[in-house]
Amino acid sequence: MIRNSIKTKTILGVAAIEAVLLITLIVMMLGFIRDTNFNEMNKRANATAQLFAITVKDAVLAYDLASLNAFVDEVMKSDDILYARVLDQQGRILTQSDTISPGDIDLEASEVDDGIFDAKAVIEVEGDQYGMVEVGFSIYPILNTIEEAKRWSYAIAALEMVLVAIFSFVLGRYLINKLSLLRDAAETISRGELRTQIEVKGNDEIDVVATAFNRMSSTLKATREQEKTLEQQLRNLNEELENKVEQRTLALSEKNHLLELANHEIKAAQAKLIAAEKQASLGVLASGIAHEVNNPLSIVRSNIDTLRDYIEQCVSAIEQIKKESMNPEQLNPILDKADFDYLSSDYPSLIDESEAAILRVTLIISQLRNLELNREESELELVNLRSLVEQSAEQAVQQLPDRSAGNCQILIQLPDSLFVRANARLAMDAISGVVTNALQAVPPEKEALVNIQCEREGSELKLTIEDNGMGIETQDINNIFDPFFTTREIGAGTGLGLFKVQTLMKSMDGDIELVRAKPSALFQLRFRLD
Repeated sequence: MIRNSIKTKTILGVAAIEAVLLITLIVMMLGFIRDTNFNEMNKRANATAQLFAITVKDAVLAYDLASLNAFVDEVMKSDDILYARVLDQQGRILTQSDTISPGDIDLEASEVDDGIFDAKAVIEVEGDQYGMVEVGFSIYPILNTIEEAKRWSYAIAALEMVLVAIFSFVLGRYLINKLSLLRDAAETISRGELRTQIEVKGNDEIDVVATAFNRMSSTLKATREQEKTLEQQLRNLNEELENKVEQRTLALSEKNHLLELANHEIKAAQAKLIAAEKQASLGVLASGIAHEVNNPLSIVRSNIDTLRDYIEQCVSAIEQIKKESMNPEQLNPILDKADFDYLSSDYPSLIDESEAAILRVTLIISQLRNLELNREESELELVNLRSLVEQSAEQAVQQLPDRSAGNCQILIQLPDSLFVRANARLAMDAISGVVTNALQAVPPEKEALVNIQCEREGSELKLTIEDNGMGIETQDINNIFDPFFTTREIGAGTGLGLFKVQTLMKSMDGDIELVRAKPSALFQLRFRLD
């Protein structure tokens, strides 16, 4: 009766505790998996929609349907994207994928009821909306992952409960056996066999009682028998300790293996994210280059066609003159017909305009080539920061004719003996780029004031450059470091200035940051001190 009662209580007690812990763990784990997956879906969908909107912005503004179709086809290469479309500001479809029809826009992935997470992003330029993009993501992979996690959790829980029941049964039987031995020994003692001993293999409460029983009976034994009993106990304890050490070592090995697998998966995921980010950056840069180069090339192509027509008219008039041997009075009607006076006055402007367009393309290509060469030349050394800033400021002023006349003031508030780890030429180009940008931010009729200071923070030195211009508009803040982005007039700049500065700073293990946009801009360059 006692044996069954203790065994049953042991099984039920351990099973109840294990069940509560397993249920709590499963509920928390499944909730965490669900929330994590849906949050990642929200972030990925919104980021993809925003990136898609940025990618198609120029094509929407130019109403370039061919490019829009190409962008949609490129987006649809992703396996979990079910549809994509681009709409103008009136909501009319400019292009869409040949897949399923879009549904209502969803705010959260957890609220999706049709298996498709519908995300959108607005196409804006300087605060004006020119259209939007809509992208549909399949959430079935996430749902399948959650269901798979549920099945595995239930299976593991069931297996765990079975193992707990088995181990509880074994533990109960183990305890009952100890009590049986103690009972049998007591009966033997009651029959007068005072030399009876119980073998002790542990140190729990039952073993303590058994040890006390053995001490009571050992008083009747000789000293040698008592020593043998103690040696046996020590051997038993040593075996138990070795078993525990072996089990602990095995458990640690298994956990270490799991950690290695998790680390490998994290590194693989990180590599995929880096590759995706590089591809996205390359796409934005390629799109900007194509847009900036195509504009001047279109001007050259149009001017060449016009010049070709002018030359054909002139050649035709010359051929007619040669053929008919005309006198000066007869030439005037032919020249009037060919509109020779207009041709003579118009062709120089066409040539000048084409030359300016070609020079712009050459400038863009030259800056990109220099940017790549600068990135390769990134050997760092200790250089004097004040000397670099003074040379950079002088270089920036010389590049701006409207500022060389003295209507600008650059205040350099730096120590004379402050050294940073950088490449002197690259650092000078970076500082000069920011100072040039600051001078250009001030209207020509106003005196430009540029204030340059520094602040040390740990192993870094922060160089701040502040102007007295009009500042940066809110809608432009996220784009100022993008290649070919400029707020100046068309043809007045390539839009590579701050992008080049950022690239140069990162090649020297530094960075550039916009600290303040209004009322005037404040940029911060970070250099290493050691």
